[in-house]
Amino acid sequence: MDTDSDNESHSSAEVLDDGLDETTCEPSRKRRATGASVKQGRSIPRAQKRKVDRAAGRVCLIERVSPANVLDYCHVMGMEEPDDVLDCLEYFWGMPRYTLNLHTRCNICILGPRLHYLFDNQGLLFLPTLEILKQYREHDIHTPLPYKPDDPGAETRKFEYSMLVPPSMKSVAIFRRKDEDSKSTNAKDFEIYPFPYEKFPVIESHLLPHFVIYNAGKRLSQMDEKYKQFIAANAHIDQVEQRADATLLAFYRWTRHHQLSPEWLLKTPPPARKPPSHSSWAPTEPPRQ
Repeated sequence: MDTDSDNESHSSAEVLDDGLDETTCEPSRKRRATGASVKQGRSIPRAQKRKVDRAAGRVCLIERVSPANVLDYCHVMGMEEPDDVLDCLEYFWGMPRYTLNLHTRCNICILGPRLHYLFDNQGLLFLPTLEILKQYREHDIHTPLPYKPDDPGAETRKFEYSMLVPPSMKSVAIFRRKDEDSKSTNAKDFEIYPFPYEKFPVIESHLLPHFVIYNAGKRLSQMDEKYKQFIAANAHIDQVEQRADATLLAFYRWTRHHQLSPEWLLKTPPPARKPPSHSSWAPTEPPRQ
């Protein structure tokens, strides 16, 4: 998960975007060979940060600490996925080629630096409910996903996620503010959760499930022999094994390189995009005619 600090100046384009929904049309860079790293621009546009603030309340998703503490804006689906993987995702998710916008607020959450590091490097991840996973399992390939950024009511919509942690976090305690609107630093206003965080509550978030599923599935697929140990450490999570298995199945279904439709592959990006490639930054206005 990539991060971005909140210390950048506004560009005119970003200011214009503040009141608009994210578009999917993106400017492009030189196309890379299949399997090459995307190395997209990681800087999150200021307007997108404001959208995340409105959706997430500008507090850490896990500990509920406020901007008085250092906070990171974090991409759930990272910014260095290979172009061939992005092609598969766009096709399976029913999107035109070259239109996946990773800077959407629906792929960005807020975490404190410590938890962000644990998310990136130690295997902390989130899983949606079985009901949500079932909807994605029943989703027809190359049709719109069950949930999209431009759905009616999307700005206030929340999804439930469970936090799963690796055994390596056994010496880490989580301090969660009881009231996310509070500014108090008194100890009585925080709950302390020791490993394995059995009483930690379900998290509600604006993050769209397909980004969370992709991130979790990728992490789970890389665990190999540590997978069973990871599941055992999170045995207190309701239906954890079924949910992890369903997440893995969705990830493999989306990323295995089945042959894509030739007609879909021949679709070219808008004239403003040359040469074609995936990018992570979405323009705020259509090209002038």
